[in-house]
Amino acid sequence: MRFGTPVDAKGVRSPYRGGVPIVEVVSKSAAANSGFRKGDLLIGLNNAETLTLDNVAFVLRSPEVQEKSNKLLSIRAHLVRDGELLSADVVLDAKPQASTNAEAVD
Repeated sequence: MRFGTPVDAKGVRSPYRGGVPIVEVVSKSAAANSGFRKGDLLIGLNNAETLTLDNVAFVLRSPEVQEKSNKLLSIRAHLVRDGELLSADVVLDAKPQASTNAEAVD
């Protein structure tokens, strides 16, 4: 998955202040299987805001995520699509590598 430049979430009824736009979703990936689409705004993972790519990496490196590295891992993602707040459980099948496919593009 690739992300765009972080933006604010003005006009969206949400406890989150902003997020990172999703500019590409790899087919058959955990994100695609969870319903992520190009153009969605990722505003949170679990209970953390994703205002920047550093926030995304922080969640993926958190002890809560790392202790489950030998099991299937589910992360709760919060998205905005067409002004609507959505939530999805993303099931990862391996220990997350926060720096692998999370890259920003302009």
